[in-house]
Amino acid sequence: MAKQELTCDDILKELKAKQYRPIYYLMGEESYYIDLIADYITDNVLNDTEKEFNLTRIMITHDISVVASSCTHIAVLYAGRLMETGATADVLKQPMHPYTIGLLNAFPKLHGEKTRMTGISGSLPDLSQPIPGCVFAPRCPYATEECRKCAPHLTDVGNGRQIACHHPAGKEEKQ
Repeated sequence: MAKQELTCDDILKELKAKQYRPIYYLMGEESYYIDLIADYITDNVLNDTEKEFNLTRIMITHDISVVASSCTHIAVLYAGRLMETGATADVLKQPMHPYTIGLLNAFPKLHGEKTRMTGISGSLPDLSQPIPGCVFAPRCPYATEECRKCAPHLTDVGNGRQIACHHPAGKEEKQ
């Protein structure tokens, strides 16, 4: 028996016919961005489906432009740990975690003053070993001894934002 490809319309019909009421769905980069035309169609179908079924889309991506254009809230993870969360517009306009700042500095700016893209120095930690302190500390330009010894807790910083950092937005000097 041949494997049948399902279209977005097929999935919608199935949801309606069986009266499924999922509350969220998960998408990885490989399931989302195939080509520009498919992206546009998929995004419109997904937006309509989300409204009709009151769904939440959870996307796993490295593409900041995708997040900026299609997500109301963002959760920035590094090495499996939550670094910063909040309304997408707030986090992208005024990032507070050094990793989020680094991600944005490594992404080309399409509007405003053109700046040089800079990568985040260092490499990912060995996740097979326990990591004392903040997982980002070895790559963070603001890391202190406190960062290397004690993992920060996710803290509410107001306006629906949370951050896991001892020195948000680089407020402390590197020691």
